[in-house]
Amino acid sequence: MSREFSPTVSHVKDPSAILDYPVRWSQWLEEGDFIVSASIIGSPGIIVDRKEHNKTDVRFWVSGGTHGENYFVVITVITANGRTDRRTIPFEVRDQ
Repeated sequence: MSREFSPTVSHVKDPSAILDYPVRWSQWLEEGDFIVSASIIGSPGIIVDRKEHNKTDVRFWVSGGTHGENYFVVITVITANGRTDRRTIPFEVRDQ
């Protein structure tokens, strides 16, 4: 399920939820440039279950976490033109 997602806002998820999050790089990419690789790492306690990317977007699925704890997911992309960008996405885990 896709939902509006902002990489600058803390996102609330339930500990039992497994949700996907899209992150778009299209506004950051220069014309003709595109994503060739993406790495996604979760802080201890939260699990990145799956990831995929295309030329302009990265999508990842997150599960786990403990109620009341805060976590981060760090996404690093590398483009065909050799540019690298890193974004840190905050998550709050709360029973919902």
